[in-house]
Amino acid sequence: MLPPKEYLENGIQLSYLKDGLAGGTWIGLSEKERIVCLLNSWFVTHTRKTPYKMSSGVIVKKILLEKDVVSFIPIFNFMGIEPFTLVLVAWLKNLKTCEFVWDGTLTHFKELPKEPKICSSSILYTEAMNALRKGCFVNWFLDQHQFSQKKNSRISSK
Repeated sequence: MLPPKEYLENGIQLSYLKDGLAGGTWIGLSEKERIVCLLNSWFVTHTRKTPYKMSSGVIVKKILLEKDVVSFIPIFNFMGIEPFTLVLVAWLKNLKTCEFVWDGTLTHFKELPKEPKICSSSILYTEAMNALRKGCFVNWFLDQHQFSQKKNSRISSK
């Protein structure tokens, strides 16, 4: 993964970490007023079926470049691409957070409520570990009466 940098692609300004092999990314920002984050797998862990026709990180870039993401998803052929989840935050007209899942067979797209949520790459954790992480997040969040980055940061500037 190459360090974050700005790129001009198809006349659109993007900022992202670049995968040196496939050219995609796992997180990126577009001048189209959206940010997209890739999480590997989907609702549950899957078995890899390589080779895949395209890196899911390339899909992140495609969505960063698209004029209308909602129209793009139903017409794009995701067959032959490893299952993934994308979290999309857009603020062009108003703030929207969406989740897009490709499960290897079907696409699932929904707008998420404006509330705290923990997202994890399901391929990295067992179901028990994901449940534990969600429980820790909920308990931590319930304990916060007022959240501030400075108060809750584990990184101190020295």
